[in-house]
Amino acid sequence: MPNRFLKESITTSVSLSHLSAEEERLFYRLIVQADDFGCFQAHPSVIRAHGFSLLLDTVSAEDCQRWTRGLVAENIIHLYTGPDGKPYGHFVNWEKYQQRRAVNPKWPLPSCD
Repeated sequence: MPNRFLKESITTSVSLSHLSAEEERLFYRLIVQADDFGCFQAHPSVIRAHGFSLLLDTVSAEDCQRWTRGLVAENIIHLYTGPDGKPYGHFVNWEKYQQRRAVNPKWPLPSCD
């Protein structure tokens, strides 16, 4: 995945301030997993394996699922099922904060946008 840029304004984000420390940690780990369109694989076990590979003994798939729900509740991410029947996620404001370099998405795009 490409490198991501974070703006200083992230430290004063109202939506991020409502997250628990664990939910916020997941937020940052999902950013680096997302493709240039802001999409990522959202199966809890995949999130755990890709985002917490060195913490598999302390972070469970259930933890990832619970923290993901926190991001959904704050409208930071949207979850959807791709045409392949697999769960995916999409950052709601991705286009506002990240640059798109790729021509094609790596993961199926949401139909909700």
